[in-house]
Amino acid sequence: MTKRIHFTAEDLARTRVTGTLGVAAETLDAIARLREERTPAFQRWRTSVGREPGGRLRA
Repeated sequence: MTKRIHFTAEDLARTRVTGTLGVAAETLDAIARLREERTPAFQRWRTSVGREPGGRLRA
């Protein structure tokens, strides 16, 4: 199911962007999302690298 959110020009004018928790937090969050099987956007990537990526990708 796809949901769409429509913003008016006034909505965008009121939108504020806040800072982040930092590079480490962003990186950890990205890694967690890549590993989540519920994230369909990365399914093809996970399949291509397999469960145990080798070489330089190991922790």
